[in-house]
Amino acid sequence: MRLVVALGVLLLLGSVSGCRYGAPPGLPYAEGPVHVVPDGNRSRLVDDRTYRRDGGITGVAPYRGGHLVADGRTFEGTVGLASVVDGRRTALGPCATGVGALSPDRRLVAWVTTGCPEADLRAESVVHIDPTGTGGGGWTRNLGPSYLFYAVGFLGDDVVLTGLAGPVVVVPESGPVRTLPRLRHAVDVHGSLVAGRHGVLDATTGLVLWSDPRAEVTSFSPDGRLVVTDGALRAARTGALVASLPRGLTQVAWEDARHLVAVAARGRWSALLRIGLDGRGALLAAPVRRSPAWWVLEAQP
Repeated sequence: MRLVVALGVLLLLGSVSGCRYGAPPGLPYAEGPVHVVPDGNRSRLVDDRTYRRDGGITGVAPYRGGHLVADGRTFEGTVGLASVVDGRRTALGPCATGVGALSPDRRLVAWVTTGCPEADLRAESVVHIDPTGTGGGGWTRNLGPSYLFYAVGFLGDDVVLTGLAGPVVVVPESGPVRTLPRLRHAVDVHGSLVAGRHGVLDATTGLVLWSDPRAEVTSFSPDGRLVVTDGALRAARTGALVASLPRGLTQVAWEDARHLVAVAARGRWSALLRIGLDGRGALLAAPVRRSPAWWVLEAQP
């Protein structure tokens, strides 16, 4: 199954008067320094001066009734991170490895703080588990001096962390940290399945279900049946090709079980798209020529 509208055509049509656009995204996202929710409500994540100074926004996730916001101060795998709750911005860190990952029920967010390599500012790596809403709960665990770890998902109540090139570990609130075998990197988790860069592992059996060095896996579908790879959708358990996707998608998030929202880039131009499993695509906003990236999709489970 191939998309009937190619990425290049979508980008071109976005600048043509009278082009048909799709309905607004059904998931939250950042448009520059502003957070937008599906009902159209807009709120500031950062003021314009800080947005420009810190290189824009590179990630957003729900956190304690507000948001975790990663900025563009990226270096050697780390970013600047702040919480924005009730209009108050609080720097976190000293550095972090992104806005982290949500639990399947969206109640918790896992994220990691660490030192800042570029400033030779040393700090121990700490895993943080916090509520996304205003309720209590959560925990932290100090991993000590360690690799740069990134939170990619939850296995039950435990958190899966990945290094840039290994290891992939499962961290509980207390007790032994275990390493997942046969994986050097992980990108997403669904149930007992852990997606690596080039395939999928079943964490219950320890077996690699499939592996393909040509596949760059990014995420599971909401029901866990599919995985997004660069240029394709594949069956999660077999790796079989299900549908083709445009290349050049810099961000992808599932809007529902049958639609993806994506940010596409071509040179300095970027566009916000909806891509359906039925092979149809639509622009959700006029393409823009901005740097840093203007649209950032909020983290999804």
